[in-house]
Amino acid sequence: MKIDKEKNFIQITLTFIMGCICLVALTFYLQKVSLTNLVDSVEVGKENGFNLLDFSSDFMSASYSWGATLLGFLCLLQILISITTIILSVCSIFFFKKNTTYILNTIFFFLCFSFLVLYMLEGFLFNKIYIDSGGYYYKGSFIDSVADYFSVNISVKTLSYLPFIFGIILLIMYILSEILRKKNISIFKQRVNTNIDLDKNTEKDINTYVKNDIEILETLKKYKELLDLNIITKEEFDERKNKLLNQ
Repeated sequence: MKIDKEKNFIQITLTFIMGCICLVALTFYLQKVSLTNLVDSVEVGKENGFNLLDFSSDFMSASYSWGATLLGFLCLLQILISITTIILSVCSIFFFKKNTTYILNTIFFFLCFSFLVLYMLEGFLFNKIYIDSGGYYYKGSFIDSVADYFSVNISVKTLSYLPFIFGIILLIMYILSEILRKKNISIFKQRVNTNIDLDKNTEKDINTYVKNDIEILETLKKYKELLDLNIITKEEFDERKNKLLNQ
């Protein structure tokens, strides 16, 4: 099993981490409901993405059961995408070609990031529906009366935005790595083109040099013929020969 060292291992690593973050994101609660006063807080209950995989919610009444079904489906899809991304990023090191690896990791990196954005919006939407539903519901009963009896407030919070923050940091790293990669490719191409130009110039110089040598030899040959015919003297021949060779 041979590893192609020309693959972008920074991209593969970032995609693997993004897949892990997308999966771990489901452990951050979408909704947490507490009874609070000035000095204390009592947790009523909380739910994260994994709790919604049964397509039901302790915080949604029957009239809003569609919301739990939708959230459960989205969380299930997020798990599948996350696991696929993790497996694919590892397999791409060994089994895929360079271009295929780059395309697949790019697609699944941004798919996972999209689900982090979606998970954050799910938390805010979950809270919004819960607050605007006309009463605070938990496990088949409304808790408004309990809050009124103890003179406490009902607090609704979400942590679904935290994985998105980690995703933003990873996205910035990904963009910077791509800028650096393209810059390195540009520098490499410039060097290759420079080497090609140097090779062409060298070849041109060699051809010129060879051509000049041939001309000198031809001229010497003519001078030698003139010498043999006693048209020029030996001293004249030597003088012209030295002059040609010293050019």
